[in-house]
Amino acid sequence: MSDVVEGDRTDQRQAYRPARSRTLSVPRGLVDLPDLAAGLTQSALDGRAPNLFSRGGGAAIALVSGCVTALALGAGIGLLHGSPFMLAFVSVAIFSAIASFVVVFLPFHTPSIFGLANTVTTFRAAIVSALAALLIVETQFPLVPVSEAFAWFVAGLAVFCLSLDGFDGWLARRQGTASRFGARYDMEVDAALALVLAGLVFMSGKTGVAILGLGLMRYLFLAAAEVFPVLKGELAPSMRRKTVCVLQIAILCALATPVFTSPVSDAIAWIGFAALLYSFGVDIVALVRDGHGKTTKSPGNAPASETRP
Repeated sequence: MSDVVEGDRTDQRQAYRPARSRTLSVPRGLVDLPDLAAGLTQSALDGRAPNLFSRGGGAAIALVSGCVTALALGAGIGLLHGSPFMLAFVSVAIFSAIASFVVVFLPFHTPSIFGLANTVTTFRAAIVSALAALLIVETQFPLVPVSEAFAWFVAGLAVFCLSLDGFDGWLARRQGTASRFGARYDMEVDAALALVLAGLVFMSGKTGVAILGLGLMRYLFLAAAEVFPVLKGELAPSMRRKTVCVLQIAILCALATPVFTSPVSDAIAWIGFAALLYSFGVDIVALVRDGHGKTTKSPGNAPASETRP
């Protein structure tokens, strides 16, 4: 009789015992990819909140927040432009494309956390996405005439994005989260901002083709490097290169304001283009002189100091 009672008690204890959490089996081919989706899915299966301070959890929070920011900025600019829904949709679509590259190249971010620096860069990417959406929509549905208030708002947004450029680098050094991924991420957002601003200023009719050179120069260099591999060689860090980069974005931000008009805006654009052309020319001569340098294996695995930004 006691055996039967003891057996019933054992069955009851097993019935009320919490089930063990299921484990997520990740294919080996995905182990080296970002732990973003795997980590969040595992957390859901275990019934616990994701670790927001991990590399994958931090990236998830940053990207979701960035998407919301891109949506809000796109809608806000759209309200001033007259097409809020279209601008919001295009802004989110552009940011989603940026987010996909972040997910793919996140393994090159070696620190265990995503970091505040990359979070700030993601916020900057959301601003660039909204400005890029404006450029795309403006080509199809131009706002004529463009009010001074709208021009100041766009220029102010660009200046704010530029002001955060040095802040993310400082945060990376402060937190000890500097990585090849972070350097390249920051570099690509800078290049995208320059391209978008160049397009917006060109669309305003203030300048000629010189302004497009400020936005397209780096992409033309990357295209040339695919044809001439010697241009993929290593470059030593250069204050001249950093100074010209800041000058480039500053000129684009200034020309986006209503202050400068032709012919002054044309002269400023040509000065910026000449400085950028000189900087690229110096680096190209150095790369050709040094011969075939060490090339990178992928767009995400080289520090900013090793390749031409």
